[in-house]
Amino acid sequence: MGIPSFAARQVYSLVRLRFSTSWPLCLLAFASLLLPWASSAQTPVLTQHNNNARTGAYTAETVLTPANVNQTSFGKLFSYPVDGRIYAQPLYVPNVSIIGKGTHNVVFIATEHDSVYAFDADSNGGSNSAPLWKITLLDSAHGAASGATTVPNGDISTADLVPEIGITGTPVIDGSTGTLYVVGKTKEGSVGNPAYFQRLHALDIGTGAEKFGGPAPISGSLSGTGTGSSGGVLPFDPKWQMNRAGLLLQNGVVYIAFGSHGDNGPWHGWVMAYNASTLQKLSTYCTSPNGFGSGTWMAGTGLAADVVDHQLSDYLERHGIKQQFGAQERILVCITPRANVHEMIETARIIAERFHGELITAYVNQPQISPADQTALDEKMAIARAAGARIEILDSENPVDALLDFARSRGITQIFIGHSQRSGLWSRMLGNPVDQLIRRSRGMDVRVFPQ
Repeated sequence: MGIPSFAARQVYSLVRLRFSTSWPLCLLAFASLLLPWASSAQTPVLTQHNNNARTGAYTAETVLTPANVNQTSFGKLFSYPVDGRIYAQPLYVPNVSIIGKGTHNVVFIATEHDSVYAFDADSNGGSNSAPLWKITLLDSAHGAASGATTVPNGDISTADLVPEIGITGTPVIDGSTGTLYVVGKTKEGSVGNPAYFQRLHALDIGTGAEKFGGPAPISGSLSGTGTGSSGGVLPFDPKWQMNRAGLLLQNGVVYIAFGSHGDNGPWHGWVMAYNASTLQKLSTYCTSPNGFGSGTWMAGTGLAADVVDHQLSDYLERHGIKQQFGAQERILVCITPRANVHEMIETARIIAERFHGELITAYVNQPQISPADQTALDEKMAIARAAGARIEILDSENPVDALLDFARSRGITQIFIGHSQRSGLWSRMLGNPVDQLIRRSRGMDVRVFPQ
């Protein structure tokens, strides 16, 4: 799982032991290269598969090789029992200060029993035979009501996770603040009137206590007519949605993705974003607001993200982009008298709203426009204004040059254009402007609409 060693390099494996009851006792087993070298400065593993690109690569390895990872020199050192099944990847932080217990290299474990453990990663002997700390998300200190339990798998009619559902997605740790973010699922209320909750917790890695006024209940709604909607509003359903994907921490924002439990219930794909410092929700995205399904499952892998690096400046210069723009959609709708502007504007408006993007329209002035075309153009401009789009009037003898220069200067990501009326001999002699636009767009998606 890409977790670095302690006393050389260590890896972790999960061992499940079934007893006569249906409850599986889980053991966290530690394996290591059996060499006497002392532990030195270690590389933490703070997120699923080691980094936000989810490569799984551990590029700082200096000891383990195919030659020495064998049954004589590499093996299990010790194990710890935990109270539930483990689907989340263990995470590792060296040199954590634990109140009253000194400094430890710590491995963090989350279970389906809604528990989070902090274990000493070097030894389970002496005082380390017990967890450095353990918390449950089922108590009032972590936001749950009295009598809260994990969710029995029968409540969501699936055997994908048995016998209970608590913490499934891999947490993420902010090493700079010493905070572990984790999502837990609970069942609360009465037998006759149960209520289901999912909450984002921000735990102190030294104590397990909640931080930043947490936890934050995970909720949200969007306009939509999809499965589970009412009156044109689609709510997030904490009972039927499942956080299987690992959490993503990027630029001070925690992203949480959701799919389904066995494709049961009124489920959709959701992605929620929360401020890592305040736990305030920043945005809500649904993959199918007017349909159903389309879960953001990821098979346990975390959402991936790119990190802007110094190579970006060179890329912008090579492609003639003068400014740096945030990661959002900027859609340019090209208006002509004969373009199907209503369909283009409506499609662009929906995309812009879903992705918190920007809708821009542009018209390249044409000489000697007919009165009929001018009337049609005025109507198209009115449609754009009604949709809240910004309208830009461009002057150029070459419409393709004008549109591409404008698009690059504004960081446009998508261009919507109507199909060219030029065909046959004119197209062969002068070139189809739509074809020119597509060939020269470089990094922008061009979508062609019938006229």
